[in-house]
Amino acid sequence: MQFLFSDFSAADKEQWKKQVLQDLKGKSYDSVLWTLPEGFSLEPYYTAQDIKDGAAAGINLNPPVTEPGAEARQWVNMQYLPVSENVAAANALALEALNGGADGLLFDLRKLKDLPDFHVLLRGVLLEHCTVSFQVEEVGHKVLAAYLQYISHMGLSPGQLQGFIAFDPLGYLSETGLIDNDRLREWAQAAETTLPYPALKGIMLDSGSYHNAGAHAVQEVAFLLSLTAEYMHRLTELGVSPEQAFSNLGYSVALGGRYFVEIAKLRALRYLVTQMAHAYGLENFSDADVYVHAYTGRWSKTRLDVHNNMLRNTTEAMSGILGGCNALTVMPHNALVNKTDSFSLRMARNIGTILRDEAYFGKVNDPVAGAYYPEVLTQKLISESWKLFLQLEKEGDYTKLVEKGRLQEMIKSVRKQRYEDIASRRQRIVGANVYANVADELELPKIAAGATANSLLLKQQGQADAFEALRRRTQEFRRQQGRLPVALLLKFGDPAMSRARAGFADELLKVAGFKIIETYLQAGEAVIDKLSGLLPDVVVLCAADEDYNQQAVWLTDQLRQAFGGVLLVAGNPDQLAPDVKRGALDGFIHLKSNAIQVLTEIQDKTFFTNEA
Repeated sequence: MQFLFSDFSAADKEQWKKQVLQDLKGKSYDSVLWTLPEGFSLEPYYTAQDIKDGAAAGINLNPPVTEPGAEARQWVNMQYLPVSENVAAANALALEALNGGADGLLFDLRKLKDLPDFHVLLRGVLLEHCTVSFQVEEVGHKVLAAYLQYISHMGLSPGQLQGFIAFDPLGYLSETGLIDNDRLREWAQAAETTLPYPALKGIMLDSGSYHNAGAHAVQEVAFLLSLTAEYMHRLTELGVSPEQAFSNLGYSVALGGRYFVEIAKLRALRYLVTQMAHAYGLENFSDADVYVHAYTGRWSKTRLDVHNNMLRNTTEAMSGILGGCNALTVMPHNALVNKTDSFSLRMARNIGTILRDEAYFGKVNDPVAGAYYPEVLTQKLISESWKLFLQLEKEGDYTKLVEKGRLQEMIKSVRKQRYEDIASRRQRIVGANVYANVADELELPKIAAGATANSLLLKQQGQADAFEALRRRTQEFRRQQGRLPVALLLKFGDPAMSRARAGFADELLKVAGFKIIETYLQAGEAVIDKLSGLLPDVVVLCAADEDYNQQAVWLTDQLRQAFGGVLLVAGNPDQLAPDVKRGALDGFIHLKSNAIQVLTEIQDKTFFTNEA
């Protein structure tokens, strides 16, 4: 049998680079690098030479198969279930989830004022056959005690329980700013109470506070390591052995939209936690012993065009599975607009089911192991995260870092840069800063009267928040005026270039919710006639630079005789004649514009009489 590949020599990276430089035709090789917020760049191509000596290279970082004859890759498809005062309704959703393909339940109890009645909440749930977990805040140990009492009543043994209690009082510190000693005592009690239960984690550290405030992957991993170190210190002071503590420790990790980065983030965390356990003398502790619950995060989601969140959830779920999570929770796509219902819960759990049963993600244990690109990225995250962790340890423990605002300032610096990329649309968010649907009605929570922002506290936010604020402002104009603001794209001169500029202006102004009208000005046609009956709030001139230099000043003079609204040019002023830039214009829009700044200025000039 002849193998076709034997006729071809192995690819040499230097030869590949030489060919790339030739194809770039004078451009720098740096122009094809991917620069990440984490502070390093990635090449578009890697070979075995790049990973052969790296930490964790080729190591299987996924949990092993525990059931004989099961598929190579297993994870718990864990349904998120918010619990209100109507506990029976939550039970009905839980049974629907289990009958619909979920094999785990995550009950969010954080909005309850009192303990739930577990006889109602878990009625019909076979705890020995599924994973059940709880998110709690105020009464962590009391919830656990009531749950274990119910377990005893049901006659189940400790070994039959699977799941975790998500209660992280030090992790909340960055959002609340307060160290609650009662919470810490509750946490310590919960940690000790769950020690006899081998598959029930009582110590779950959550990266959501950092991720959903805009932190990058290196920060997320390093902060979790710092938090782990402080919890380990507190537990060992209470007499809990490192072996017991690590066996009872797990991580809830928020996932974002950067596919390969999220895969590498989970792998780097698993590897580094293992190294930390080894530093505590636990030589038999392996990568597979690290429990990771991955869930789709808030940062990447939008309230605009919410069905796009289904696609975001899908790629994030893929990252979580390939990154080696033990359990996966896909949040409902419409959770941000408070419309979670039976349908959105079903869509959320179906993503995990489809990836397992139809996309065959369960057939291979760790397809990422040895894959050059994600392996190099994993190595870089391991190196940079550990470096940052050691730096933070020199500055003090986790609590001191938060109290001094050090952790918050680091995240703020990264978030600022990420927002700049989003505002300039170098990072594109479908439905928010590109391809906006003007007809989409946006629902945003109103800020409570008298609420103040504390710069030292982290808050849950999203990458599209600033664009959503623009849309909310336009919707308020529509509510008051009974119409959308109108932008007229006035094309003239070279047809191809005027269409291109109009297309750019159309996409940009729709981001703020403007209704768009286009018209073409023929040679010799009176510009005033083009405005007749249209009543635009904004007029944008759309043409080639040459046409602007020849006609823009004359056109603006003509327009100003009958039009007092916002008058813009779609083009970069640096490329235009001085008299055009000095014309009776309100501004320029172009590819290098900061979209948030430009659109805010347009709204200010358009809406000022209605908002006064």
